[in-house]
Amino acid sequence: MTCDDFLNSAAAYVLGALDANEQRATDAHLVEPREHPGCEAAVRNALETAAALARALPGMVSPGAVW
Repeated sequence: MTCDDFLNSAAAYVLGALDANEQRATDAHLVEPREHPGCEAAVRNALETAAALARALPGMVSPGAVW
């Protein structure tokens, strides 16, 4: 996997939306002992974005009829 490939899938990686093979490939990419221009920043940004989205949603309790 190249850094460009990783950057294209960073958000899905953070959200756990990759299939098992893609997950292994992205995990392996991050531990490669070389420079990864932008990869770690992409993960941080995706984590911050996911957290901000979660905070922006109003709290909600499902009506009992749903269950």
